[in-house]
Amino acid sequence: MYVFGRKAVKPKKRTKIIKFLFVLVIVVATGLLLWYLFRPKLSKGDPTSILVPTKFDTAAQKHISEPLYELDLPADWKESARTNTPYREVSWIGTARESISRQLDVYTDSIPSTLPVNRMVPVSGKDNSLSVGQMSSNCIDFTGNAAQLTPEQAGKSKPQLTKWEDVQFWCDVPNELRNVIAASSPEGINRVSVTGPISGKHNYFFVYTDHTAHPSDNTFLDILRSFKAR
Repeated sequence: MYVFGRKAVKPKKRTKIIKFLFVLVIVVATGLLLWYLFRPKLSKGDPTSILVPTKFDTAAQKHISEPLYELDLPADWKESARTNTPYREVSWIGTARESISRQLDVYTDSIPSTLPVNRMVPVSGKDNSLSVGQMSSNCIDFTGNAAQLTPEQAGKSKPQLTKWEDVQFWCDVPNELRNVIAASSPEGINRVSVTGPISGKHNYFFVYTDHTAHPSDNTFLDILRSFKAR
């Protein structure tokens, strides 16, 4: 409709304005909906309450009780082997998708003194538990000339005796890509003595293998910290 003194609005221009307003309403409504769904939640009660952070549960664990010791393992792990000869050993493995290639071996008294590993955690007996030190890097980094060997040369070599924080152990130079970690003490190769209030003094050796896509060193460290001689 024409009104004197005013410029007529063309139908095409009016349509564009309507479309713009429609899109604007949709965008604003979507933004408000997203804010409502993902807004920080406040604790109930006092309107001046502060934001409540989200709490994540720690990994579930299971308690293992053996005649001479006890320890905690991830809840999905299960016993996989138990032998008395030639070594007294109990093994557990992960069963969940992310832990299927993790394994713990605990040797008691009858211990393989020449078993080579890739990394070492120094430990010592403290009362009936373990004092846990700093885990080493791959032992080829500090074992003789192992770091200078080519993969072909390393594959043809033999395990070499090495030391990490006064703990002697055999470095698995031929298998440097494995991720086998042990816990031992300066008392001797592949052993630490711990005295329990009931079982008395015994020697232990801990070996952790983790060939998953995302290795978890903390799994092994947590197990060591949970260990107690009975």
